[in-house]
Amino acid sequence: MTGVRLSVILPTVGRTSLGRALASCKDAFEVLVDHNHDRDRGYAARERMIARATGTHLCFLDDDDVYTQNAIGLFTEAACDVPVIFRMRYHHGGAELWQREEVMFGNVGTPMFLVPNDPERLGHWHPWEGSDSGGDCSFITGCVEKMGAPVWRTEIVCVVKPA
Repeated sequence: MTGVRLSVILPTVGRTSLGRALASCKDAFEVLVDHNHDRDRGYAARERMIARATGTHLCFLDDDDVYTQNAIGLFTEAACDVPVIFRMRYHHGGAELWQREEVMFGNVGTPMFLVPNDPERLGHWHPWEGSDSGGDCSFITGCVEKMGAPVWRTEIVCVVKPA
């Protein structure tokens, strides 16, 4: 896809790791940062930033995570008209998500997503049914319902909470 412009959506609670997170997405078209005063795991902040994003595609990062060195290039290359779900790695123990190609609570996470910036077809950030977390699963489920089945990619694009 030509003309891809990535908007990185990055809520923060003011962690000292924010600088490292920002440095990892320096090659994106734009990086939107919003302080999460809402005490809702960043859901409202993400919704506010999505409304302001001007890129063709959206990707997401938390202020205590980092993109891998080649993540922005992978996002740009993979951009299409449906959601793309990459993999992420937890720094402790090296566990990775996704485990299987299935959108489900516990199998997907915020920094794995790349979606077209099409407000009419985006999901919304809110807790997963019966939980106080899982907004990432709620969001991507909504996107898949409106945009179609995701493309699954095996490349790791994020390290979660690196040491």
